[in-house]
Amino acid sequence: MNKISKIHYHKKNSNICDIHFSNNKKITLDNSYIDKYSLAEGSEITDKQLEKIISENEYDRAKEKSFFLLTYRDHSVNELKLKLKKRDFDKKVIDKTIEYLLENGYLDDNKFGKMYLNKLLNNKKSGMMIIRKKLYQKGLSRDLIDNLLDNLDDDIFLSNCLFHLNKKKILLKKIHDKSFKNKLYNYLSRKGFRYEIILNSFNNENI
Repeated sequence: MNKISKIHYHKKNSNICDIHFSNNKKITLDNSYIDKYSLAEGSEITDKQLEKIISENEYDRAKEKSFFLLTYRDHSVNELKLKLKKRDFDKKVIDKTIEYLLENGYLDDNKFGKMYLNKLLNNKKSGMMIIRKKLYQKGLSRDLIDNLLDNLDDDIFLSNCLFHLNKKKILLKKIHDKSFKNKLYNYLSRKGFRYEIILNSFNNENI
């Protein structure tokens, strides 16, 4: 049995408390668990009850942390998993939390992928190869990435390529030797544009 020797309520965060046991164990819980499990100084709980309380509290904490992160921006499933792991949540707790968030529509890789793709296309003006790399880094599956990219028109990438080309032309305007075209090509290639798109942009600008 585990006998509660002291319950200490945090001053800075009034929603949590420390439960001290006579065997020198200590756990930190949300205050709601005090009433839920009738915890009081001098009362005793079994190891099984203690394990259940700790598990439930960790699950609640993981959900709370997830909601906090999701209020700032949408996340992919893999992103959120990694962030919870960095905060030392147990794998079972993470899996249970992710399952809850998926079932209730708080996580959706397809929705996230479309939103992030739109940002890369319209805000970052990225090329196909950079977009594919960025989506993969977010932990999206290859099948989902393929589905998101399959229906994109080359005109979108040509427009983005021309945007970067014209910006870079201004910076390279003093260069009139053979390196001018090479520098432009290398720059656009690093932005993720395919050879055919870069070539078309050069033809558009008579380079």
